[in-house]
Amino acid sequence: AGHPAPAAAAAARSKANSSEMAESGGVSAEESLKAFNRKVRRSTRVDVPFPELPSDADTEIPSWHTGLHSDWLLRVGPKEYRIHKVLTGHGPRASAFLCSAFTTGQQLASSLPVCVTINTTIGGVEEGVVGGGGQACVSETDLSAILPEQVWPFFDEVLDFVYSEDLRLSIENAVPLLRCADALQ
Repeated sequence: AGHPAPAAAAAARSKANSSEMAESGGVSAEESLKAFNRKVRRSTRVDVPFPELPSDADTEIPSWHTGLHSDWLLRVGPKEYRIHKVLTGHGPRASAFLCSAFTTGQQLASSLPVCVTINTTIGGVEEGVVGGGGQACVSETDLSAILPEQVWPFFDEVLDFVYSEDLRLSIENAVPLLRCADALQ
């Protein structure tokens, strides 16, 4: 009936395990090793502190008023607007014209990106010279050639609508806003 040696070896191991269990308070060597490994894993756990949350200025909702994190420059006559491509070209009230300008890189009045110097002590943005440290380059579109000069003073209201859905129509602004909407599609 089979080999007595393997059966005898298994019985001897079983007897040794039960004597170890009796000596260690009823816990096998294998169970002791598992418990030790669990303790080691718990004791070698590395806790990484959660990074500080950014200040209110960094979590501010994007606005053309502040230009914070803007990535495109619009020129309308003498006025500059630092805008966000994701909102003005791809958002819920996006402009098909601007989307086309963003995706093709088309620039109506300038062929070079505009570089601005970031003033970190004040948090403002000042126009600068190409090159040097602390600068960011953004592309631009000049709408002065496609928007009649009579509508330029009303362009702020167009951007207010694109960014916040806030539109206050009046007798004075209805036609200029319609002209802007027609040009920007």
